Amino acid sequence: MKGDLETENMLGKLAVEFGQSIGESHSLRDAIGRSENGKWIPQTPTTTDYENNLECHERGALLVSAVFDAFIAIYKGRTADLVRLATGGSGIVPPGEIHPDLVTRLANEASKVASHLTNMCVRALDYCPPVDLNYGDYLRALITADKELVSDDPYHYRIAFINAFRKRGIFPDGVPNLSVDTLCYNQQDNEEDKGQVHKKIALFLRAYKEKLAYVPDRESIFNETRDFIIGDRSKNITGLHDYIFNSDGASTNAIQFENLTGLVFSDQYKDFGIRTSKTFKKGPSIEIHSLRIHNRTGPNGNLQNQIIMTLMQQCKVAVTRDQNGVEVFSKFRYGNKTDQAGESMIFRGGCTLIFDLDDLTLRHAIRKPIFDMRHLSNNKNRKLKFNEKRMLMQYRCQNGDLADKMAFAGEMHDPSEPFAFIHRKNSPIL
Repeated sequence: MKGDLETENMLGKLAVEFGQSIGESHSLRDAIGRSENGKWIPQTPTTTDYENNLECHERGALLVSAVFDAFIAIYKGRTADLVRLATGGSGIVPPGEIHPDLVTRLANEASKVASHLTNMCVRALDYCPPVDLNYGDYLRALITADKELVSDDPYHYRIAFINAFRKRGIFPDGVPNLSVDTLCYNQQDNEEDKGQVHKKIALFLRAYKEKLAYVPDRESIFNETRDFIIGDRSKNITGLHDYIFNSDGASTNAIQFENLTGLVFSDQYKDFGIRTSKTFKKGPSIEIHSLRIHNRTGPNGNLQNQIIMTLMQQCKVAVTRDQNGVEVFSKFRYGNKTDQAGESMIFRGGCTLIFDLDDLTLRHAIRKPIFDMRHLSNNKNRKLKFNEKRMLMQYRCQNGDLADKMAFAGEMHDPSEPFAFIHRKNSPIL
């Protein structure tokens, strides 16, 4: 290999052991290339890869190849000086074995880059929306999370990821160009909130953090988190539901939360077919998937002291077709025989809220809205409408032409059940 990780090597392959166990001489999926007739053929990405590779395993391999592409680019940048020194400035490694000291240095750099990229990829998950995650969203999450923790990027890690995703045709929605600054989520995205919602839940966040600072085990953390989400009057704990619906200015709070999250908090939830909260017997049902404290230390000693809250909401939608065969979505009427007998789907929206606990401000609201947010206002009489663009894509993935490719359909699975939800435990539902 002579330090060249772009040639055929075990780092570029997935599921090697599994492939060997079923009698294959190669891995099930190669991230950077394949062998044909004993000859190694490197993979050449194209800008149509993301658009054309819709099958779930192909999509997985596409992400692996993009991350490995970034790994190669960063590794080359970090080892360029070593290669120049070892080759007298030519950059061409001569025939034969390379010096053991160079092997050690190259291996150390490869290990360091792999560790850094693993942390980046895992860290990005906290900045992802809780539903309808695509690779463009993941790229934005990856760049944002890294820039907020690591201010300097001398080896151009972020640029390497952007280039790797760009070469495969992965472009986030609503971003004018692929640069670090435009891909990053920023606080200015949430100006419509005017800081009022932040103040409403500041005490809630502070009390939650202070309480969990003295909780010793995971079971107790789970129980305390549930109490703070739902509320527990016996412990004098006010839950999130009360902050939104039972505090002063409840109607204004609901509108502000709608503008912030893209979920329905006002009385219009009934117009969307959203269930009433079973726990509180009033207001819309909201799923709180997580509420967790997030502390990290950057390489320069900078600290992140955050809390991450993920919200989900779902509604049942009736599906009919117009005279041209185009899908038409409307509120599902539970007592209506036509809706009961016809086609329907579960439509989901969600939002990830990231708060800074040092100054108790909202840093990011990463949304997948239930309703169309293009014409928002603070008018209490405004009329919200379904986000039909997202609804159509969910329908295609659950019941339509993309269901088989996305692995949501089949005899063993409810076609309306998102694949990832099969592996989750139930979340608190307000």
